[in-house]
Amino acid sequence: MAYVADNRSKTNAQVKRPRTKVLVVGPVTAVGGIGQVARMSVNAMDAKRFDIATCDTTKDTPENRSLFSALWSHARRFVNLIRNIRTHKPDVIHLHTCSYLTFFRTLVDVTVCRCMRRNYVLHIHGGLFDEFLGSLSGWKKEWVSNALCHAGRVIVLGERWRTNLMRRVAGMKIAVLPNAIELSHEARKRAEIEASMGVVFIGDLSEPKRPEDLIVAYAALPSPMRKSFQLHFVGGGTPQRRGHLRSLTERLNLTDRVIFHGSLQHEKVTELLQDADLFVLPSRAEGQPIALLEAMAADRASIVTNVGAIPETVADGVEARIVEPCNPLQLANAMRELLANPAKRRSMGQAARLRVENDFSTQRFVQSLSAIWESEAQKQISKDAVPIPRLASTSFRSIL
Repeated sequence: MAYVADNRSKTNAQVKRPRTKVLVVGPVTAVGGIGQVARMSVNAMDAKRFDIATCDTTKDTPENRSLFSALWSHARRFVNLIRNIRTHKPDVIHLHTCSYLTFFRTLVDVTVCRCMRRNYVLHIHGGLFDEFLGSLSGWKKEWVSNALCHAGRVIVLGERWRTNLMRRVAGMKIAVLPNAIELSHEARKRAEIEASMGVVFIGDLSEPKRPEDLIVAYAALPSPMRKSFQLHFVGGGTPQRRGHLRSLTERLNLTDRVIFHGSLQHEKVTELLQDADLFVLPSRAEGQPIALLEAMAADRASIVTNVGAIPETVADGVEARIVEPCNPLQLANAMRELLANPAKRRSMGQAARLRVENDFSTQRFVQSLSAIWESEAQKQISKDAVPIPRLASTSFRSIL
């Protein structure tokens, strides 16, 4: 009997738990914050626990694309999603999305998931989602609310976002999952060198990021301070936005002090941050900006606005200065204060690095997301255990 028991225990130990199958739908090859988080939700996860397939939603057509090319691109993406669900048979589908047109495209993905009886998770990025929900009415509001309420989990970036969404739509199952970044010890060593590049903004040049407020605030600095610290913009934007910002720079006589770098490779962005004196992001709306986390990881002091999950990421006066959005005067005062005080910038940068190590590491992100996936996968397994009723046979039995 003892021999049989030993044999059984050995057999049980050799039985491997099947990997959870996940399909990640998002811009996994895109530049920017959403792309970085989408890639992390693929590359950082434990391959022994998860079998991950991807459906890349990165925009593959130019800005001035025709209506036909846009529709053709969406049709190919739609077919690719169906093919991935059929071949991979995921236990959970993770949909990375944001607001407005992007979310309406995601609603098509949600419809596919529900028609094919697949459990899905909605991961909300960007800072305009609350504004987007508030703009909806009628059937659009019902459609969006229905998709949110039927999601296995709605993932948001902070507690403030949880509160905002619960105020807009009742009945959602919400999980808070802050963004994270991969930390590099080599980057920290470089960041300890005293920098002298100036003020750096990283992000797209769209209106919600308010780069114009930063230009106006920079113009209000004393002339000797502007001569010591240049202003650097890193990020793309539409031709109209770039033209508007360059025109504003010319009107304020700042063309020799403001540099527009355009979009840069991630390695170049990291180097620029490590050489910066101050990182500034004056957005009027944010989720939880990856650029801020990267500035913190580079030991840089920051000035940011009181929006989104930013107050949950940094404390005012400790890791950064927090100002009100759309207030160039308050922004200029904060810049003047920190640029004149290297010791304060250094202490803020060190506190910021410690905060990102403790609270926004990849390991924390992986642990939290793994728990969400495995919990949702169990629901899918239970759903698959219930056979789909066949209309013909059900009707036939009722007649008999």
